[in-house]
Amino acid sequence: MSANKAVASSAISSISFQCNQCDVSFFEEEQLKEHQITHTVGRLFESNQCKESFPQAGRVHEHKRVRTTDKPVKCKQCGKTFKHVANLKVHERSHTGERTYQCDQCDKSFTQAGNLEQHKRTHTGERPFVCDLCGKTFTQPSSLRVHKKTVHVHEFFDEK
Repeated sequence: MSANKAVASSAISSISFQCNQCDVSFFEEEQLKEHQITHTVGRLFESNQCKESFPQAGRVHEHKRVRTTDKPVKCKQCGKTFKHVANLKVHERSHTGERTYQCDQCDKSFTQAGNLEQHKRTHTGERPFVCDLCGKTFTQPSSLRVHKKTVHVHEFFDEK
């Protein structure tokens, strides 16, 4: 098997690409390749505002944008502004009604692939997010976070 092993999830028909050095997974091979630069080249590009460093120059620019209130991308239909073009593209679907991602088990469709993947768990029963404090399982990471903050409030804040 190659260094960039593809791991197929039987419950969800997507392929994830897992880093062989730190076990971080990505949906796209390009994301994995970009990530792996951090292991080989290091972090060559530094932010002049906070001194945090990144493996690509584009990541410094993205980092700066996230740290500011600057939202240079604007929806032509309603004027709502965004930090990233990708967020605008998702938003534009709210105007067009486009729901590209169709569930193959029922008639539901979604505007984002991640929402479809999350929905598919209602059919498979998959609960991949596990509380390390009590073992309870969840279908989405946000539910696990809420669980930890409410049920394990003392343990959760002691970890940080």
